[in-house]
Amino acid sequence: MVHSALVLIAALACAVLARGRGVSARAVIWPTVIAVAAIALYPILFPDAFQAFVFRWEHATASESQAFAEWGILGRALYAFVDFFSLMGNTPLAGYGLGLAGNARLMLGIEIPGFTGWAETDWARQIVDLGPVVGLVFILYRIAFTGWLGLRCLGGARRMSDPLPLLLFAFVGIDLLYGLMTGHGTVNGYVWLFIGFCLAAVQAPSAELSSARAGEMLMPQPRFANLMR
Repeated sequence: MVHSALVLIAALACAVLARGRGVSARAVIWPTVIAVAAIALYPILFPDAFQAFVFRWEHATASESQAFAEWGILGRALYAFVDFFSLMGNTPLAGYGLGLAGNARLMLGIEIPGFTGWAETDWARQIVDLGPVVGLVFILYRIAFTGWLGLRCLGGARRMSDPLPLLLFAFVGIDLLYGLMTGHGTVNGYVWLFIGFCLAAVQAPSAELSSARAGEMLMPQPRFANLMR
């Protein structure tokens, strides 16, 4: 739900960032209409799924409130940014090895004397797997990569007056930054797939350039145009 809210916020932000009144109006109207329609129709069309969602949400809120006090579900989201600090001083310089911080170690039955490196968040797994030095470098790389991709998508959205690059980034940015990209195969696959979508979206020609090219195609061309250049 929080991830969906981020995508909605990005859509509304396009109303300010995109050029042209028509694009700005659509960036406000359509996300609002879709969100309101989804909230209104979801309990009616899918009552069983809605009840299951409410049940899980209430129990998750109660659990998160116990673990993160008044921060609740927001505390769990922010916890992934600081969890790795507690492992920096307890991990060998070269780390324990790839995959040993997550489910792979349990599935393979690997036992390491004195191992205390179980990690649920991805940044913490980088520290356990790679060590405090290389792991921290990899975390900084993820931060830099996310910032670079965000700037590319922001520039593309403004240049083309199209919210698509920013919407794609709003979906993939959180997983690229600190999601379970290295600990979950499906997440890893979707992250790189949508990074490709983002880069393809920002390479699309602007609306003005597309109109100019269409005008050139409609203009009558002289015979043997290549020979006359």
